[in-house]
Amino acid sequence: MRTHKAAVTSNEAVLDGGRPIEERIDRLARAWVEDGRARDHLVTGKAFHAVYCWYLRHRPEGHAPSRAAFVTAS
Repeated sequence: MRTHKAAVTSNEAVLDGGRPIEERIDRLARAWVEDGRARDHLVTGKAFHAVYCWYLRHRPEGHAPSRAAFVTAS
């Protein structure tokens, strides 16, 4: 019998420390764009705070347009 793992939410993906935060945000932004910018990909609460603080601190390094749009939309 095959079991399916429950989908990980965007909030869980951001708060999971397994990968660098930049990589997590880029993956989420790409998935958001590929899925037609669906609201269910956006982050909220603690995950939003983490993404927003990281974005403000690292913004001068330049960002992909999808990353900036993802953070703004969240």
